[in-house]
Amino acid sequence: MSVHRPIQTHGPGASGEGCAPCPAPANVAAFLASERSRGIAPKTLILRRAAIRYLHRAAGCPVPTDDACVAETLAGIQRTAAPQGQHPHKKKAATVQVLRRLLAPMGDDLPALRDRALLLVGFAGALRRS
Repeated sequence: MSVHRPIQTHGPGASGEGCAPCPAPANVAAFLASERSRGIAPKTLILRRAAIRYLHRAAGCPVPTDDACVAETLAGIQRTAAPQGQHPHKKKAATVQVLRRLLAPMGDDLPALRDRALLLVGFAGALRRS
């Protein structure tokens, strides 16, 4: 449902007629604020904004999420959610011991060697998933 809600309410063609009318940035900001008032998590709202952006770009419509008011609304939502304990949870960094446990059960076939190489390069390069 979380993926389909922005499509149904604010995606291109939500009115049933191609790109017309595309929501104004203020409407997208109001949509995100109303979703937050319903208790939707800030990370989910970020995903909904991304879905709205993607659908508008794919349809060749103006992208309402690029406006500063949408970014400011999401920043405010995140700022007010943090004291309530709704902030990104940091994960523990992988250690050499954890990496060894990940690599131990891997076989010697080609896919396993590829996976092993990806893990080792990512660990050695301190590459992070963003």
